[in-house]
Amino acid sequence: MASVNVFHVSSDESVNAVVDACWKITDTGAFAESVADIARRLGINQAQVSAQAKRCHVEVSGVDCQTCGGAFVVESRTDFAELLRHPSRPCAECIERSADEKRTAEREQADRRRRLIDSRYPAANVGKAVPIEHLSLLESLALAAWFRTDEGLGTGSPPAIDSLAEPLTPARELTIDLVKALFERG
Repeated sequence: MASVNVFHVSSDESVNAVVDACWKITDTGAFAESVADIARRLGINQAQVSAQAKRCHVEVSGVDCQTCGGAFVVESRTDFAELLRHPSRPCAECIERSADEKRTAEREQADRRRRLIDSRYPAANVGKAVPIEHLSLLESLALAAWFRTDEGLGTGSPPAIDSLAEPLTPARELTIDLVKALFERG
């Protein structure tokens, strides 16, 4: 059966009395009093009872985290009731650790992807303009589509050619030098 260990963080005896009343649990695992009963008995409103009940550190014993085996820390009576309904869920520390690991893996994957792009296209990270002669026709068209601004494009990824309102033509989109280079290359 689950029980709670309440650690007071306030030196105010009235707050500690509310905390003790809120976290008192019967042998069946239910709360001894409802928040409304505590508020009526102490002569304060339910919002004050709820606010004061959070001024403690509560560890649950009898229900351990399935991932790390540690004790659960709950912040409210609702969290405690949810824990009793779903005792196999991971604790907050394991959830945070898992989220950190996921963010680290995503960051590492993005770094690997960036290194792969840099290795395949060394000019992508140089900061200098790529000479027109080094572009294929497909790369030239993709580059022109990428920087097209008249339809709100140019957002960092090339749009599909067939989605453009007007056909993409190198004569319209590229400079004269680029057009000459493309025709010269065939």
